[in-house]
Amino acid sequence: MKKVVKKVLLLSILFTAVLLIFTGCKGNSDNKDQPGNENKEIETEVSNGIEHKEIETEVSKADVFKAYKAKIQEKRADIEAFSWQDGSSEFEPKEQRPIAFFDINGDGIEEMFYMAVDGSEYQAELNIYTYEDGEAKNIEYSSSYVDFSTGRVMTDDALTNTPAAGGMNFAVYMSKDGKTLNMYSSSVDEFLSTYVEEYSVSGKKLINGTFLADNRDMTGQYGDMYNFSYEDGEEVSGERMQGLLRANFADIGTVIICSNMTGEDGGDDNTIWGQFSEDDALMMTIDDALAYADIQIG
Repeated sequence: MKKVVKKVLLLSILFTAVLLIFTGCKGNSDNKDQPGNENKEIETEVSNGIEHKEIETEVSKADVFKAYKAKIQEKRADIEAFSWQDGSSEFEPKEQRPIAFFDINGDGIEEMFYMAVDGSEYQAELNIYTYEDGEAKNIEYSSSYVDFSTGRVMTDDALTNTPAAGGMNFAVYMSKDGKTLNMYSSSVDEFLSTYVEEYSVSGKKLINGTFLADNRDMTGQYGDMYNFSYEDGEEVSGERMQGLLRANFADIGTVIICSNMTGEDGGDDNTIWGQFSEDDALMMTIDDALAYADIQIG
């Protein structure tokens, strides 16, 4: 009789243990959907052919845009000083739109882009801010260019812009699949210099990828002496470079911010300016950016 009781008790204990283990596992599984847990995918939206997954985090839009608004107010004078790209003239005055917001990494937090002078009234830099640890933080990145006299690839701390030759043209855009951030710049005087740098986005970091550089003699007086094309630091033919540039321009998805002057090529279909208009860009005036921030703050 005692042996039967012991067997019954043993079976009861084993059944209870299995039940507790199963209940505990289910509880842990269900826990990921409980309020307060970070980084829950709550909605999928498709725009511009790109699938964006909205992520719910503990960070509120109000906090993000309070920080961005404070940064705009702090840097307003420097942003306003970037005035040579407004296209102002007695013939075609244009409104300065130096600020844009766009989520480049799909974490549900929009980054802030703006052009501003940096220690000199004759040079501006592209600043990219994100929200981290309760404040607006500058995303550091490097921008490449080629010393065409030596063929060496050089780097700057950021995409720069100067008023030389009427101002360098630039554009910042995402690829159609939303995975690559691109920075384009060009200047024309005696030479037309064109640069495109691609960046992959890892969390809140920009990682340099493909770099294209092209230099063309616009006067014709130097022959091929100053006609150079470089792909990732290696010299390539002008024909290959034109193909690479056209492929990059054809993959433009979202235009974030760009110069107001569309270059002297007239927007030919083979150029970047034939792919979009300034009105397609997300950029806005300083006052509109502050108003947008107020709406997000609520």
